[in-house]
Amino acid sequence: MSLGITLLERLLRGLGLHKDLLTQFHITARLGESNGVTFSKDLLLLSAPVVVRGLLNFATLQMNGDWEYPYWVHMQLDPESDSFIPRAQNPLLVNVTHRSWTMVGTLKGRHEAVIDPRGLITPLPREWSVDVWLVHRQGACFPARLHGVRQYAATDHPSVRTTYETAGMEVSTETVAATTRSGRDVLFARAAVHNISDTEKQGALVISIRPFNPEGVAPITHISMPSARLIMVHGVPAVHFASAPDWVGFGTRQDGDVARDIAARGLDALQVTGRREASCEHGLAHAAAAFRFTLVPGERHIVDFSIALDDEESVRNSPPSPGSRVRFEHRKEREQARWRAELATGARFRFTEKHVQDVMDAGRLTLLQLCDGDTITPGPWLYHRFWYRDAGPMLRALDKLGFDRSVRTVLDGFPRGQRRDGYFQGPDGEWDSNGTVLVAIRDHYLLTRSNTWLRRWYPQLEDAVAWIEAVCRASGNGLPPPGLSAEHFGTADQYYWDAFWSLAGIRAFSDVARVLDKRASAERADASAARLEHAIHTSISSRDDGMIPAAPGRPFDHSAIGSVSAVYPLDLHVDGWDAPARTVRHLARAYVGPRGFYHPIIHSGHNPYLTLQVAHAQLVLGDRDEAWRTARTILDRITPPYSLPEALHPWSGGGAMGDGHHGWAAAETVLFLRDCYLREAGARLQLLAGATREMVSHADGWLFEQAPSAFGLVSLHLRHSGRRMEIELSRQSRAGVHPEAIEVFLPWQLRRAVAIPDGPAAVSHHDGGSRVVCSADVHVLVCEY
Repeated sequence: MSLGITLLERLLRGLGLHKDLLTQFHITARLGESNGVTFSKDLLLLSAPVVVRGLLNFATLQMNGDWEYPYWVHMQLDPESDSFIPRAQNPLLVNVTHRSWTMVGTLKGRHEAVIDPRGLITPLPREWSVDVWLVHRQGACFPARLHGVRQYAATDHPSVRTTYETAGMEVSTETVAATTRSGRDVLFARAAVHNISDTEKQGALVISIRPFNPEGVAPITHISMPSARLIMVHGVPAVHFASAPDWVGFGTRQDGDVARDIAARGLDALQVTGRREASCEHGLAHAAAAFRFTLVPGERHIVDFSIALDDEESVRNSPPSPGSRVRFEHRKEREQARWRAELATGARFRFTEKHVQDVMDAGRLTLLQLCDGDTITPGPWLYHRFWYRDAGPMLRALDKLGFDRSVRTVLDGFPRGQRRDGYFQGPDGEWDSNGTVLVAIRDHYLLTRSNTWLRRWYPQLEDAVAWIEAVCRASGNGLPPPGLSAEHFGTADQYYWDAFWSLAGIRAFSDVARVLDKRASAERADASAARLEHAIHTSISSRDDGMIPAAPGRPFDHSAIGSVSAVYPLDLHVDGWDAPARTVRHLARAYVGPRGFYHPIIHSGHNPYLTLQVAHAQLVLGDRDEAWRTARTILDRITPPYSLPEALHPWSGGGAMGDGHHGWAAAETVLFLRDCYLREAGARLQLLAGATREMVSHADGWLFEQAPSAFGLVSLHLRHSGRRMEIELSRQSRAGVHPEAIEVFLPWQLRRAVAIPDGPAAVSHHDGGSRVVCSADVHVLVCEY
């Protein structure tokens, strides 16, 4: 038993718990421990803030029912809502129904802000929030309590606009992050009210600093306003206004929420400004600043403000100038130009369906925002930390979007996490990280063909393979040892996921060794891969159903989702081994419903990236229509502002688990759509293998330009004329590498095809479509149907 478990047992004994409860604790500890590996310290550190905040939420939120809370609190505590969850004796009150937010950040910025579905702004990592309220003659309007709130996001630069209509007025809040000349990242926001009625309107926009956020209570013990345009939290500059407010109010737990007085008295509450600060030992200090307006029909009133996107210590040590201007439009225009320049360096994919195009472009923005210079994180908040497992698909997506410079900067930081024994240190008990790194380095090389860079990496890769070989030898059955692996597989076990990634990693190293002309190392790696492959096949061959569960001896259930990796992204299903394909198809039939793949283990929701992995595996297997049916369960749910949580609540539709804007989900979206147009299949280049009839028949012009592939940069142009289609292909080879053939898939039956300069091309028909095989030299393909 681990030291941590022993200490926890002593604590429980000290509390005088009944012996039956101690027995239950021992059983729990055994379930979470295998081969000396217990619950990961990394996962405990990830969960600890959630647990602590959950205790604080339980003690605070339900005991102050007349306070103005974030949207999720109102929904989850409302017994009339589909999001309602009883608390009973559960001492944790955690957001598990609306973990949905959209980040706004800068290129290479370390921190982002998140915007909840009702426009609540949380500047990370500071965690308190800013809300915008409307006060008018009839009362007050709090967006967290409204239905009919609309939210939009740009897809060419990160920004979020939240808007709603009430009392003949339209209220909006727009946010954009920008990097100042001093190098600081700052969130700039504009709140606006527009008189859309035919009568004069009087009221006020209120900018309120709240001790809450989309996770719950975010304690503020001291808040003040030392100057006319600046509010400080904990003695640190917090919100900087473009102009001085007409009224300010402060409150604490003892005073009650200023929102309560505003709701009761409307504009009359905004008469006399009293104190300029508030302190609260319970962490519920807050402030509100009101900006009055009188608007004739059609007139607008604007309030601009800014917030530094950095931790308290950094802002304290380098505060903004008290006289600095808050210039929203100027900052927005400059930031748009920066993003346009960055996006122009990558590939361009064009889809005929606007929604799909927006989803693709939004996924690209998500990945670039989460690429923080020399690291990458799968989320802006709870998951704002590095894991090799999450970095793998995110970097693969960025690479295939053409942002190889950003990818290489992150990859070159990987060795910082490699131990002396060759292990790339992930959370304890997660044994897939070495395979992830080996595959990532090989795949990046295939897209860039830099032998010099690859040679620098070789010693670390050699050590990584040696570690895989050592742990497999020591396990007894030739597979990687038991561990937690991905937490959504269940308690500690000897997971095939780890085995598949280890096998793919060894094969990737063999490819690297051959590129560098290290034949002896390549042959040793081939032999090692053969041993591991034999161990995997032997372990699985005893099963009657011929499918791959999560681990040896486990029943086949939802946790087998990890076995999809044998098909996608690892392509281990070749050479006649049909168990991976059978597994994917059964998982899709049994567990993917109209809303996607529901995962009952931890996630307890419909998981976007796992669903899209199933869809991508179906695409690899040639099941195009099934792949799109699966993918649509998620793609159709990505509506403005285009952010996906890790898991979607079955009823509320909001996030049920993880970070509310998830990088891995964005990566799988991008990778699926890219491979529908362009995919490497061994030594062959496949084009349009996943394109639907609508995508091809309605397209006219470039489908993609300068898209990286293992065979160079590829561009594809379509032109329709009657029952004739001309496909123009442009390919810029890297290092003289060419595919042995190019395969073009079209979703209808062709009469014939002619390739220029080769002449007549081979056409075969299948599933109502056609496959045309050309040489690598083809420039134009003329198809008649």
